Amino acid sequence: MEHIFETLWSLLVRTIRFLLIDILIDLVLQGLGYAGIKLLKLITGGRYPAGPVAEQSESLKVGCGVVMLLLLFMVWLWLWSAGILH
Repeated sequence: MEHIFETLWSLLVRTIRFLLIDILIDLVLQGLGYAGIKLLKLITGGRYPAGPVAEQSESLKVGCGVVMLLLLFMVWLWLWSAGILH
């Protein structure tokens, strides 16, 4: 009986940990995506992405978040290879 409770507790802890990590990743990607969309609008003078629906699209925010994350990684890698971040 004790083994069942340990297994259930372990499953519960792993599920909560997974959900917290999933929510954190989603928030980071959404936040970076929102910042990327705002930056893109600033650079293009508001021409892209067009329309009020484009700013509300979840997939657009997540996609921009992934791109922003890759750009941040590339900048970090460039600074590290230049010897600035040793």
